[in-house]
Amino acid sequence: MTKARSLVQYFVRRDNVAQLVQVCGSLRPGGAWYAPPDTAAPKAPGESAQQTKLRRMLAEHLDESQIRELCASLDVDYESLPGAGKDDKAGELVARLARHGRSVELVAACMGLRPDVAWEQALAVAEDDAQDHAAKGGPGPS
Repeated sequence: MTKARSLVQYFVRRDNVAQLVQVCGSLRPGGAWYAPPDTAAPKAPGESAQQTKLRRMLAEHLDESQIRELCASLDVDYESLPGAGKDDKAGELVARLARHGRSVELVAACMGLRPDVAWEQALAVAEDDAQDHAAKGGPGPS
């Protein structure tokens, strides 16, 4: 059961439950396969693409003790962050640091904590977002 749960969580974190459902449906066509709505923690109102990516990466790659350690290294009180679990608190950490222009500092701290993870992907998302806005004739994200 643990492996099945891990597999589902893997697809949820990547916003790709539909692919898992499709494969399962092809393997067991008699089953009642469906993709539950909003399984991948939807983007919060006002959240940038970079914040969404960072929030998801923190939830995927860090456990609660590592998020506590990350908060301490960034002078943020973990307990003061609103939320009921490590994923909520990680999201609040990302939002708080973004509001104060500290997202790059957060990524750097994450790189120090888990150098095996490609944290720079979150920064690339912001660049891609700015290029998309410019291509559409709008201003880049502020």
